[in-house]
Amino acid sequence: MLAGLLNRLIPSIRHAEQFARTRLDAWSEWLHPLSGKSGAGRDPGYEDAFFAIKDESGKLGGIDDALIMTHCERLTTDIGKDLRVAGYYAAARLRRDGTAGFADGLELAAALVDRFGDGVLPARVEARKGALEMLVTPRVLECLSTYEGFAAADRERALAALDVLLAHIGSWPDNVQPNLQALVTLLEGKDTTDAAGNIAIPAKETPPTTLAAPTPTAIHSSRDMLEQARVMANWLRDQDSGYLSAARMVRSVRWDTLQELPPADNTGQTRLAPPRAELRQHLKRLVLQKQWIEVLERVEDAYLEGANHYWLDLQYFQHMALERAGHPYDGWRDVLRTDVALFLERLPDIERLTFNDRTPFANDATLDWLATHAVVRNLAAGEGPAPLPVTAGGNCEGVGDWPEIEAQAREKVAIEGLEAAIAWLEALPGMTSQRHRFLQRLLMARVAEQASRSDTAIALLTELDASARAISLAQWEPALAFEVKQQLARGLKTVAARKDVDRVALIRRMADLQAEMTVLDPARALANSQHAN
Repeated sequence: MLAGLLNRLIPSIRHAEQFARTRLDAWSEWLHPLSGKSGAGRDPGYEDAFFAIKDESGKLGGIDDALIMTHCERLTTDIGKDLRVAGYYAAARLRRDGTAGFADGLELAAALVDRFGDGVLPARVEARKGALEMLVTPRVLECLSTYEGFAAADRERALAALDVLLAHIGSWPDNVQPNLQALVTLLEGKDTTDAAGNIAIPAKETPPTTLAAPTPTAIHSSRDMLEQARVMANWLRDQDSGYLSAARMVRSVRWDTLQELPPADNTGQTRLAPPRAELRQHLKRLVLQKQWIEVLERVEDAYLEGANHYWLDLQYFQHMALERAGHPYDGWRDVLRTDVALFLERLPDIERLTFNDRTPFANDATLDWLATHAVVRNLAAGEGPAPLPVTAGGNCEGVGDWPEIEAQAREKVAIEGLEAAIAWLEALPGMTSQRHRFLQRLLMARVAEQASRSDTAIALLTELDASARAISLAQWEPALAFEVKQQLARGLKTVAARKDVDRVALIRRMADLQAEMTVLDPARALANSQHAN
């Protein structure tokens, strides 16, 4: 199945169809059918390897093309036959092996379209258009321009592959046919830079008077609605400052159509499938790398997947990124927080439910964030989420704003670092009693543990445990004494995993703390011991 390009440009190849077929058959090892009706497998776009390919390809320099090629081969042979993967593969081969490598990438794309037809991935034909146009991006054409053209054999292979592609995409609807004219121009023998300049020239010239607006796709199910929402959101995000409108649009589609809590048993467990474990790991990795824009993109992709609109941890990841991504993202934070707050207000206690494997809709860190920031505010009146004024003292001894103090201290750790949070706690007003100072030190230990500074946390907790004995804390507030010992034992357990410590002494100290906790609260100590085991 050819479009006639090969015969027109290289008439010396008498059996063009046979030549093209022989070349595509060379990829048979990559084309073994997988699961699914068409044999194309599942969408690889949610795999860690796909994210790694995308991250690596987006670099300005130092790209690990060998890594990209390895991931592309594994995804194609084991996960799904996807044209986006073929596009990344072609670009990687071009950078590493020049025009011969690019011809290989073209052959792979053509082989996938030829073998799997309408079943080839991605499933949406609009996404397939974008995937094939990865072959003619300015970056690819610029890279091609650094070579002095194709060797004769490589040009023949590239033309044969392009001929197969053009034949197949010719049957696609006009509005989703990829524009590969720049590549056709290049392979016709014209200058590569001219081809790059002609990237916007359409493959088919149509008189302006006959152009018609594309007919909107009819929506027959919630799946169709989500696909349309995904298309619109992707388009909006590609516009200048379009992230806010895209994010609010998809949340309106998924949240505002929920009228009640999902069915759950008496423990709060629903029948909803949990988020993929690798998705959370990938988001955490991006946070550690401080790739804030990438975090926002991954959050939006994940939000439309499965039942992830119930997964409130996504909103926490989003707002961590919004606070750090700079202008204009930080200016949209309050609006999106208010959307979360309105959702929680409309469906009370939804954050307390779990997925069918007991994964919570909101983990502890997200619950803390929701309690502090997911509050309905009158933004039109200028009411913003400024930190609440806090004081250690209250109307009577032992009463203060300690939950709010802890929430603000944890936020300072996340944004400004541990030193700033400790300094802020040191400067708290209302530190008028020994109990206030005790709670102050306990909060310092907690935020130090949050910042993975176990040495600082253990030093503070050891001091607190010693002072608790001196003032008989176990007698007048055993719950607080228990908490100090529990947190100290947890910190020591973390330190005990290191190789450069006296593990025997640490284990002995943890055993002593466990015994002391048992005296203070036997039931709670037993429950903690069982949980630790």
